[in-house]
Amino acid sequence: MSEDVIDNPLDEDAQALLSDDEKAALMAGVDAGLIDNEGDDHALLDIRPYEIRPDAYINYGSYPRLQGICQEMAKRMATLWTTLLRGPVAVNAEETYAATYSSVTKDVPAPVITNLISMEPLPGHAVIIVENDLLRLLVEMFFGYNPDPGESESQSEPKVRQQFTAGELRVCELAVERLLPSVTPSWEKTLPVMASIKGREFDPTVGVGLQPKDDVIVCRFQVQTEMREGFLNWILPFSQIAQIADELEGAENARADAGDPHWRQC
Repeated sequence: MSEDVIDNPLDEDAQALLSDDEKAALMAGVDAGLIDNEGDDHALLDIRPYEIRPDAYINYGSYPRLQGICQEMAKRMATLWTTLLRGPVAVNAEETYAATYSSVTKDVPAPVITNLISMEPLPGHAVIIVENDLLRLLVEMFFGYNPDPGESESQSEPKVRQQFTAGELRVCELAVERLLPSVTPSWEKTLPVMASIKGREFDPTVGVGLQPKDDVIVCRFQVQTEMREGFLNWILPFSQIAQIADELEGAENARADAGDPHWRQC
């Protein structure tokens, strides 16, 4: 590469991202005014294509502060649910990720208890989906019912739900109500929010106010007891957290646009 390319102030950043062949190909394209990967220049053929992950998981893991919030919520949830269920409960916050609402709900069979959660002063509402395996676990612990270990194994296929009993609905309501006090102290360093139950649906694709293509951030919690485990999905529409997205990112660009004349036109 030429000396003026080596002295380019952007080259230090490029070193960590591009191979020598890729940099040579890009500079050749800049000199020519275009990049033609069908030419004779062998370096042009060495540019690796960028592959976008399925379901638009482009922002996977890009909200480190939100991840910290979820981990703090998980600790508090474990304590609150241990008290409610009178037995040891462990809660683990899995990696947060960005997706479309349809990609999150496509594998969640209805009916399933879907809670709408307001988070004032943020607009709109979040969605908490209590998966049916977790619901059964909560009910068994709450009522002290220990099923025959061979009961579920004797069934070749899981039973398809038609409706929920009054006991299941009440236990789920208590569990979500007991979960909500974990929200405010976990969010207070980013934005003090007050969480409350706004409503409940039994089909996550209907009546929750979200469209299939809406962008959401998913916080998935694994709940474990001595018997088994279940999952709870906390779904934040991007439209709800848009005003605090920068705070949830927890970082700022190292180089301001005004000081970056090489990229201003882009």
